[in-house]
Amino acid sequence: LRASGGVRTDRSASCQGRWEPGIETLVDFSPASQTFTYGISAGQRGQYKPGQVVWVPFGRTRRQGVILKLTETAPEGVEIKVLGEAITAGPALTPEQIELALWLSEHYLAPLSECIKLILPPGFGGRSEVVLEFTPGAPIYPDDLTPAQQVLLLRLRRESMLLSELRKQDRRLVKDDVLGELLRQGLVRMRDQMKGGRPKPKLVRHVQLAIPTQEIDAALMRLGRGSKQADALVWLAGQSDPEPDLDAVTSAIGSTPGPLKTLAKKGLVEITAEGRVRLAIPREQVPAAVIALRGSERYRPALETLVVHDRPIPISQFYEESGGDAALLKRLAEAEVVTITEVEVWRDPLAGRVFPPDQLPILTGDQAKAWAKITVGLDAWLGRESPDVAPPIYLLHGVTGSGKTELYLRALRRAVDAGRQGIVLVPEISLTPQTLRRFAARFPGRVAVVHSRLSDGERYDTWRRARAGEFDVVVGSRSALFTPFPNIGVVVVDEEHDTAYKQARTPRYHARDAAIELARLSGAITLLGSATPSLESSFQARRGVFTLLELPRRVMGHRLQVGDGQGSEGAREREGEEMMLELPPVEIIDMREELRAGNRSMFSRKLRKALQGVLARGEQAILFLNRRGSATFVMCRDCGHVMHCPRCAIPLTHHRGNMLICHHCNHREPMPRNCPKCGSPRFKEFGAGTQRLLDALRAEFPDARPLRWDRDATGGKTSHEDILQDFIDHRADVLVGTQMIAKGLDLPLVTLVGVLSADVGLFLPDFRAAERAFQVLTQVAGRAGRSALGGEVIFQSYHPRHYAIVAASHHDYAAFYRQEMRFRQEQGYPPYRRITRLLYLDANRERCQQETARVATQLQRRAEALNMVDFSMIGPAPAFFSKERGRFRWHLLFRSADPGALLTGVVLTPNWRIDVDPVETL
Repeated sequence: LRASGGVRTDRSASCQGRWEPGIETLVDFSPASQTFTYGISAGQRGQYKPGQVVWVPFGRTRRQGVILKLTETAPEGVEIKVLGEAITAGPALTPEQIELALWLSEHYLAPLSECIKLILPPGFGGRSEVVLEFTPGAPIYPDDLTPAQQVLLLRLRRESMLLSELRKQDRRLVKDDVLGELLRQGLVRMRDQMKGGRPKPKLVRHVQLAIPTQEIDAALMRLGRGSKQADALVWLAGQSDPEPDLDAVTSAIGSTPGPLKTLAKKGLVEITAEGRVRLAIPREQVPAAVIALRGSERYRPALETLVVHDRPIPISQFYEESGGDAALLKRLAEAEVVTITEVEVWRDPLAGRVFPPDQLPILTGDQAKAWAKITVGLDAWLGRESPDVAPPIYLLHGVTGSGKTELYLRALRRAVDAGRQGIVLVPEISLTPQTLRRFAARFPGRVAVVHSRLSDGERYDTWRRARAGEFDVVVGSRSALFTPFPNIGVVVVDEEHDTAYKQARTPRYHARDAAIELARLSGAITLLGSATPSLESSFQARRGVFTLLELPRRVMGHRLQVGDGQGSEGAREREGEEMMLELPPVEIIDMREELRAGNRSMFSRKLRKALQGVLARGEQAILFLNRRGSATFVMCRDCGHVMHCPRCAIPLTHHRGNMLICHHCNHREPMPRNCPKCGSPRFKEFGAGTQRLLDALRAEFPDARPLRWDRDATGGKTSHEDILQDFIDHRADVLVGTQMIAKGLDLPLVTLVGVLSADVGLFLPDFRAAERAFQVLTQVAGRAGRSALGGEVIFQSYHPRHYAIVAASHHDYAAFYRQEMRFRQEQGYPPYRRITRLLYLDANRERCQQETARVATQLQRRAEALNMVDFSMIGPAPAFFSKERGRFRWHLLFRSADPGALLTGVVLTPNWRIDVDPVETL
């Protein structure tokens, strides 16, 4: 098969480009990669499929590639190279995933290679490297080699090595007259491998009994130390002559008469005056005597352990249960009493976890109305094989605690019953544990979890098991979207408004929008859920692009859990009935008035009193402060110098242990004793973070049991789940944290939420600042009052009349939407206009200014040439965070419905970052 073609490589345009006939292959995975076309021989027909990872010849080397397309025709007059062998036996990408990668590349103006790499299983997508090794079977000391050839051959005989490493160590050895000649003579060879390696199946050694149980005593008679006395007893027990001659016995066991005389002294045999030998014990007692003489009784616990298990068990388990060791196991294996095999073990992050199945609750009236509309879409789409129109997208706008998750679960159940699978996205790892419990309880043994804290091996095994059909539902953060399910029926995006769904690195895709596209490609319905939908999603619902479903009332969900608490008697009496809860009342405390009253504490008088009541009643509280650390910045009180990160243009945050930390690049340095500018020792800490809040809480409420939940406290794989479980089990009274505690958590004993500073982030120079503030305040307020115990919320603010704070205090999404949308329309911001951000990074400040000015000029000219009347531009200017990791940051924003067309022909160097539909502009 001959073919040709490729795609455009300029990063200013879509990477999809022009598709030519042939085997279109994405070669290697460098950011500027393009596609290339290869041929196959007639004998290879049928061996390759789209989505398969293969080796391809590329220049003088071989590289890794992914087949994107197969055709039967090719243009004339083009030289075609032959495709290499397959790396994966079958496709590593589904057809829908290939189409999704093309969409991501086109929509977000990202290199196709990066989009493919995003979806490939763990261990793929890296660059390949060449390994040099001695050819097995080649002569060890061949004649007629030059000294340099001998040196290289000796080195490769000892161990193989990377060609790149050899080139670094001694470039002379990689020349044609050295390495080239050894390759031609077949003394050494080259092979390709993935850089960094790929995860491999985990093989664990298992042991199993290899003999029937009734033969254990016979086996023990063969084990243990050598003993001529034992040999004699075994021989005598096996003879038909009850009194053989002494010489016959010694000849048979190859011994002198000594061992027999010792046996006679022990009373185990008798030696007659005529020189004959007979057993002095019954034959059935011989095995025990032989086992004692050989000392093989120590093997019995090991064998009895294996008798209990009728299957192979891990060797580690065998050691633990039997008390044996490696030497003992080796002896058992040599005696062929046990067999040792290698068994593949799934690296399952949920292994050992028990999720008790839950009962299907009765839907409330609001839920039933929403469910009726969802079932219409499910009935219409779950049975379709080739959809001709886009499947429905439902926006489930429900207040906190209104029962959105139950509708997700029912939709997934319908999909699974129809033979299809479901994907559930959550924005934060911190939400995964509690969400996972509910889904795992409804789909026992058929739920997988995917997030960034998993090891490569765990992700690889989850990928393989999902592709093999062992899971029905996957729950996780962004990367869960790329689970290779064969027939997706439902895609759920919980907390769809969350900015964590936007990836910060190339490709800068939004998981919500990618989920909608994947659902469209798969013929699946999409469920977007939130108590505070993004303005873009609400706008689409009001336009009729999404179907709006509303759950305006909170459900009583914890009648049994708080059955012994205050106010729960009515809940127990009406357990089978629909019970609704009011949203918790919110009070805004003007911290300016607290200062006037002489209160310098982090806690307003109202919050302090409310905390005292919660602790006295044995309930729980959440204290929310969206800043980590102890102090926001440290300043010299004499000269005003602020300690900044040497690599980033931001102040260092003071942490416990007198450590200054940059939250952007993780630079750390100890707090200096004296100001580095003026030498003064008079430093003062300004602002407050979760660490200082924790200290203040302990100082004012010494009997409280606080627990902190922020990024600094969650370094381990299970940290989020451990903290959540401690709080659920009431091993803590007060949970202190950042935005991790604001979303999705269902905590029935929490009756108080205190927001220490509702103003955090409210006045950042970002058009989404008010929206983010409203969302986080509404979400954190929703953690209170989720049971019959009731609850209250306190916002502390220096701007108590700001519309975002006021709307959040009234749980009034509609009021916020109306006011914020007026601002967006006036200023031409999303969802009314589409925005693209171009960010330039360089160690030279002047070069930043010049390069951004150049691109701004080109964009303006391009817009004029295309007659783009909707085009407008902001900038160029330094970004809010003007320096990060040693590089200055300049950016410009432009409004255009078609950023791809506008950027075509605009040359962007590798220092540029393209962010289409940005969620932040700092």
